[in-house]
This record gives sequence, C-alpha cells and structure tokens, in this order.
Amino acid sequence: MKLKDWCNRHVLGVWNANKLLSRKFWLAAGSVIVAVTCSLAGREIGSDTLSYMGIVVPAYLAVEGALDWAYKRKQRKDEEV
Repeated sequence: MKLKDWCNRHVLGVWNANKLLSRKFWLAAGSVIVAVTCSLAGREIGSDTLSYMGIVVPAYLAVEGALDWAYKRKQRKDEEV
C-alpha cells in the first residue's frame, strides 16, 4: 500500500462521526508528540510555552466539540423535517 493511498484513506478522506481519527485527536496527539520529541532531543520546553499549550489545546478541543455538537444537532433536525 502506498503512503499516499493510506494518507487519503485514513487522514484526508471523508470525515464522519464513526471515524476514530479526528482533528481533535491529531491536535492532542501532535501536542504530546512535540513535547516528547523535544524532551528526548534535550530541548527544554519553556514554562510560557507549556502554559500557552495548557490554554490553547483545551480551548480548541472545546470549540471543536461545540461545533461537532451543533452540526449533529442540525443534522437531526433536518432529518426530522
């Protein structure tokens, strides 16, 4: 299987409610990966950066969750009508 095919199928393909990988997952996973990689490379992440990440990541997750909830609610209303 080619990398491009895998990427199109699992990452860039059509997003739906049943798909396990989502933008929220990628943000959280990316944040952890960056922190672990910096730690392994011996580069210290400053306390300012960590405090910003502590604000931005949960805020992004909350906004995405609210948007997903609103979209699903709108879909249910459209199906009922």
